[in-house]
Amino acid sequence: MKWIWLALLTVALALASGCQTAQRQQVRILTYNIHHAEGIDGKLDLPRIAQVIQSVNPDVVVLQEVGKETERTGKVDQAAELGRLTGMQAVFGKAMDYQGGGYGLAVLSRWPILESHTHSLPAPGAREPRALLLTRIQAGEDGPLFWF
Repeated sequence: MKWIWLALLTVALALASGCQTAQRQQVRILTYNIHHAEGIDGKLDLPRIAQVIQSVNPDVVVLQEVGKETERTGKVDQAAELGRLTGMQAVFGKAMDYQGGGYGLAVLSRWPILESHTHSLPAPGAREPRALLLTRIQAGEDGPLFWF
């Protein structure tokens, strides 16, 4: 739960610092660890995950444990497929090579994603590398630009 508040605070600060006017924009954020789309039933099911995302009606979605063209996910680009299923723009940020593809983070946005950058983070003692996916988003046609 504290990650949701941290994400909300980060976006609020980015929006506040990026606005040239007093314009305010509400942003509905979802963070979701999709566990490479494997549910507790052991089945890979991206449409089920897309339904969960759509049920919340978010503006921006941050996904963890996303596969891109890995063996265990049937070589599917999960970020792109979730983008297609939800009607949102998608970007993937690779944290590590995995099973012939990549494994990492993704951002989905109902607004245009203008750019994205993936940065490796220090992870002493961690089992897996850590990464940060930074995206620049335009909140609607007339809305502010913000980094997320």
